Amino acid sequence: MILIEPKGWPLKVQSLLSFDFNHYTDNNARYTVPKGKSDNKMDKIIIAFISGALVAMISSYIAHIFSERRDRRKEFNDAAAKFQNAFIDVKVFLEFGAIGRNSPIVTDNVNEFLGTYRIEHLKAVVEFKAFLNKRERRRIEKAWNEYCHPEEVPKDKYERRDFTFNGYFHIQETRGKEAAKGIALEKINGILKFAQFS
Repeated sequence: MILIEPKGWPLKVQSLLSFDFNHYTDNNARYTVPKGKSDNKMDKIIIAFISGALVAMISSYIAHIFSERRDRRKEFNDAAAKFQNAFIDVKVFLEFGAIGRNSPIVTDNVNEFLGTYRIEHLKAVVEFKAFLNKRERRRIEKAWNEYCHPEEVPKDKYERRDFTFNGYFHIQETRGKEAAKGIALEKINGILKFAQFS
């Protein structure tokens, strides 16, 4: 109780200054603040409100993070499916010897068949690289060069471009068509390993 009692002052001033701030009753007001409980209930309400708002903000942020990750994973999986589908005709030819109706070439010569799909596959690799980090990009480029040049990757960039798939012709002539198909399939799978679904 806060009580001010100045001594030696006139009685009227003494009564004005002797005021109990903890137990205040206003005749015009419809409430009384009991002694010692003035802010306790209000504090609990404010704390509950603030903690509820904080929980809502934190849970909203966490949901946002998870939805971003889910969206990125879905984008990657869609791109990976598209990337893998670009190689499906060649994989069917290499594994089963089957050539589709819509195939741009009808031949059982491995290097000619692969060469027909070169631009389509290169486009797929370039598009899919956008979903890979820097290290994976270098690795997929290396895998692409090894696919195009199965015996060894030429040092000269023009040879890498102009003599693509010629190594399969040499393998087919020396070791047979099935050996050339097996090596090509192995190299394609080396490229497609970057498109594993997450």
